[in-house]
Amino acid sequence: MLIKFTDTQKIDYGGKTWVLPAVLQFGLRHTERYTWKFVDFRCPKAGEWFVSGDIPMAYRAGFDMSTSPYLIVEKVHFVKQISAWETQDTPDPKRVWHIPNVAGGTA
Repeated sequence: MLIKFTDTQKIDYGGKTWVLPAVLQFGLRHTERYTWKFVDFRCPKAGEWFVSGDIPMAYRAGFDMSTSPYLIVEKVHFVKQISAWETQDTPDPKRVWHIPNVAGGTA
């Protein structure tokens, strides 16, 4: 299964709207990228993933946070970037995510 870098996910919650990338980096390691699902908009609890930043990324709360609410998210599928020689399905193959072991994907 392929996801373009330009694909987004829209969240409407409590009168607010966010449009975020369909794939987020989880934590500080650039190899930890996942599709994700929205859980809630509130202060994160210890161990939960929350979205923050001008370039949205998911961070794990190290403790219960009570300062301000964030989008709480969960990992769904691990993804990896693929290069030009791996696919002919897109005109710009350097800007595509591949989800291994999902319908339409390969291991």
